[in-house]
Amino acid sequence: MKMKKWLTGAAAAIIVTTASAAEDFSAYSIEELQQKRSEVRNMSEAERTAFRQEMQRRMATMSDAERAQMRQGAGAGKGPGGGHGMQQ
Repeated sequence: MKMKKWLTGAAAAIIVTTASAAEDFSAYSIEELQQKRSEVRNMSEAERTAFRQEMQRRMATMSDAERAQMRQGAGAGKGPGGGHGMQQ
């Protein structure tokens, strides 16, 4: 029973440490956040969560025109076209 309590405490400490180690994206400009999008897959789980929450917070405060401009600036639909979709 003592071991189980110790393991639970250790796991909680690791989670708290990991969560507090996540980067603070609130100081980034929207342009800087857009540039960080390509780095998301290399981020830790805590950083991805923090990044996603900050992007959602920013998107919620934007007007429709700002949102459209941001999507356009992100290059949505302007890739090299090398994808093949879901072929069967």
